[in-house]
Amino acid sequence: YPDAKTHISPFPDYPEPDISRRGSGMLFNDSGYILTAAHLFRSFQEQTATIQLRGHTYTARIISTDFFEDLALLKIDMPSEKKFTPLNFGRKKELRIGDPIFIMGNPSANESSFIETTTDGTISKMGGSVYYDDPSREVVSGLIITNAFAYGGNSGGPLFQCHDGEPRIIGIVIGRLFSSLSFAVPIEKFQSNFSRMKSNTLSHGFLGIKGKGLKKISEQEKFERNINRDTEGILVEKDLFFDKKDKTRISSGDIIQFINDKPARDILEVSAFLAELPAGRKVVVKVLRDNKKQTLHVVLKDRLQRIRNKDEL
Repeated sequence: YPDAKTHISPFPDYPEPDISRRGSGMLFNDSGYILTAAHLFRSFQEQTATIQLRGHTYTARIISTDFFEDLALLKIDMPSEKKFTPLNFGRKKELRIGDPIFIMGNPSANESSFIETTTDGTISKMGGSVYYDDPSREVVSGLIITNAFAYGGNSGGPLFQCHDGEPRIIGIVIGRLFSSLSFAVPIEKFQSNFSRMKSNTLSHGFLGIKGKGLKKISEQEKFERNINRDTEGILVEKDLFFDKKDKTRISSGDIIQFINDKPARDILEVSAFLAELPAGRKVVVKVLRDNKKQTLHVVLKDRLQRIRNKDEL
């Protein structure tokens, strides 16, 4: 299975940039809201998208794009005579490695005859994380990894499981590694953020620092930095919002040990934890500064307002 630091492109075999902007999605309620992948849209400035739905073409408004979780919320004006029956959502905690699943979408993206094509497979891994080669994106963690084949046009389409014979949506397809593994964002990530995406008030908190876990630092570097070999935490290499007048800010050389009393050891884990908090929230950060313990109260920045980097918290 892929390492948590695997670098991939969403769909590396797509030769034309404009084709990579075509994908799949799902209409998940009768109010006209559509869920798809954010990487289909190149910037926050895009406002509309063209949707093909059961032989009809709609112009959808782009309500919100979450480039951190790679999810986008669109909306179309539903004709009163059109009625759809929404499918139920599944739950990640009920999934097991080896469970049968299937992907539905338009894999070719530019060939309408393949709309609603399915491919099947099983769950290969739970909780995978990947880094993207596209500099406007970053690490996406907590993914469902399957061996069901997905092509570029499947991007943004649903991943299903069958529970007692009933199909349930468990994720949104966002990418593929080689030809054998596909990645999907668990549907719970969308459910927990739907109200904020709907109002376009979604934000993902982060500290605004670059750093690395002490487990990845050599004994020689620890010696040179005068860091005790048994010390645990995350070494701050750069404060992205440095202000010498602000004494509450984290400084380069600090070792972050706890955030809101949660141990800080791994960049991915801490980044995911902070992303669940909104920008503007104040967190308690306990650090070692010059081998002395200090407690700082730091206001989280908005990660969605930056070009992301895998080493940022």
